[in-house]
Amino acid sequence: MAPTLITAVLGVILIAMLLRAVFGFGDAMFAIPLLSALIGLERGAPVLALAGTAIALLLLRERPEAIEKGTVIRLLLGAVAGVPVGLYVLVALPPIWAHWGLAALLLGFGGWRLLSLARPRAAARPDAATEQVGAPAWARDLAFGLLTGASSAAFDIAGPPLLAYAALRGWSSEAVRINFQALFLPLGLVTIAGHGLAGLWTIEVLTLAGLALPMMLLGYVLGPRLRARIQARFGEHAGQRVLLAVILGLGVFQLITALT
Repeated sequence: MAPTLITAVLGVILIAMLLRAVFGFGDAMFAIPLLSALIGLERGAPVLALAGTAIALLLLRERPEAIEKGTVIRLLLGAVAGVPVGLYVLVALPPIWAHWGLAALLLGFGGWRLLSLARPRAAARPDAATEQVGAPAWARDLAFGLLTGASSAAFDIAGPPLLAYAALRGWSSEAVRINFQALFLPLGLVTIAGHGLAGLWTIEVLTLAGLALPMMLLGYVLGPRLRARIQARFGEHAGQRVLLAVILGLGVFQLITALT
């Protein structure tokens, strides 16, 4: 692999890990389309899975008390049920359908979330953190978990369904950042094991993964400083708007890929 290509891949990984450290999500939505174009999904996805799982473990050490354990468990159960659906999309359907599906996922979510951020937000309920879990809550959590598992298995992207869930729950940026890691960590471990069983951990992929780990650590170290500056200068949601604009751009990129 050419040095310039390796440099480009590591640059994508670094930006992806910065996004994860700052927002708690967005790394796969940003990196997967670019890594697919640079080195192919079969090499890019395992490298990103390792880096993303490692940074999730580091981020969880910051505020473990902020994790909503019951919510995370229900989302995980739904995600497990959704994985076979995503694998069917990945294996049984033509590749062009996957490009169209990924473009629709990115463009649909990006447009919806930008509009929702532009609307005035209702005041958070004082008892939101202690919401009672009844049958509707179970159904909601399992349904969003199923969408997350299917999206993760098919596209290696779990963010859009989870962000829609977080918006529905009215989670703060910090709640999003921490609770997402509690979900991403076990999903990442399962993904890494699945990549190994599928024979994707080749010498080339392992070499790239080793080179990517310093990028992950650098992103983890720089992330809190960048997050503090973004929030101090532009407010809590300004950085999310920039990220969502990038997601829309990547959706257009996938659409062009599907058409060519």
